[in-house]
Amino acid sequence: MQKYQLLLYPKYCPIHNRIAQIYKELKLKLPPIYEVNYSESIISFIKNSDYVTILPKSLAVNKIKDDENILETRELDIAFQRKVSVFSNKKVSLKQIVNKLDG
Repeated sequence: MQKYQLLLYPKYCPIHNRIAQIYKELKLKLPPIYEVNYSESIISFIKNSDYVTILPKSLAVNKIKDDENILETRELDIAFQRKVSVFSNKKVSLKQIVNKLDG
């Protein structure tokens, strides 16, 4: 998992905090995390890079409808305050990421 660079909302976001907590619980070093405070900017980065992000499921589903040929999403089973999905362009294997995060 450390080989992936993450693009997340800033640390005030519960998703960001939960990801950091999971890594800490697993005694793993956090991969590089780049913070962006605007969902449209995050999605633009994802479309044009190998970054991965975790977004609320409702946002991910809506964005996939707009760009289903470029974007891919998979729902995570781990507990957050709301349903979330890992989100990337189709160049990154989401199955491997989901398996690692869901444990």
